[in-house]
Amino acid sequence: MKIVNLGSLNIDHVYQVKHLVVAGLTIGATGYARHSGGKGLNQSLALARAGATVEHAGKVGPDGAWLVQLLGRAGVRADLVLTDDGPTGHAVIQVTPGGDNAIIVTGGANHRIDRYLIDRAIDRLGPGDWLLLQNEVNDVATILAAASDRGVAVAFNPAPVTDGLMACPLEAVRVLFINETEGMQLTGQREPDRIIDLLRSRHPHLQVVLTLGARGAVYATCDMRIDQQAFAVKPVDTA
Repeated sequence: MKIVNLGSLNIDHVYQVKHLVVAGLTIGATGYARHSGGKGLNQSLALARAGATVEHAGKVGPDGAWLVQLLGRAGVRADLVLTDDGPTGHAVIQVTPGGDNAIIVTGGANHRIDRYLIDRAIDRLGPGDWLLLQNEVNDVATILAAASDRGVAVAFNPAPVTDGLMACPLEAVRVLFINETEGMQLTGQREPDRIIDLLRSRHPHLQVVLTLGARGAVYATCDMRIDQQAFAVKPVDTA
């Protein structure tokens, strides 16, 4: 089984602060670091480190060559990460000593995905393979429709939820990964069971993984529901 991740790649500028900045206030940072980021890149690295066969497709600017090198060192095939004019997607992140954060993100090259790259990514997939997708790239509806036309299995993390996402063809998705906030935005429901029930009533084929923070996660299919308790950890950054 192979996974092709058509996903975001970001440069994260992380500032350690005593407290989050508010309007009209200038504060000094107690530390700064530049990191790789983006939901797509993070997922590709995690999958490769877990032993999966992963290819990443996406776009960076000229400033993002080191992200492609990072993927390669982790064992992720990255020849479909193309270099585009303009900046790589990036985030400015404040993190307090307690792990709270505030984040500003700009899509950059992540929002310049074109049909040529979409088709090349899907061409890499065969029977039993998966397309992994997040909502940090442009034209998600086009990607889902193309995957559906080709009978490709899709695992989708629809974060961040946007107005355009509501019109996306979720019938193309086999596994949906969401948290409680995203579940509420998609369904209007607050209770985890109601979120899952409503999603599955609309899309009976859908497998749902609903994360619940400190309460763990729930996995639900048409004939199964599994609750997984969370493991206690000390938060470093809740992003």
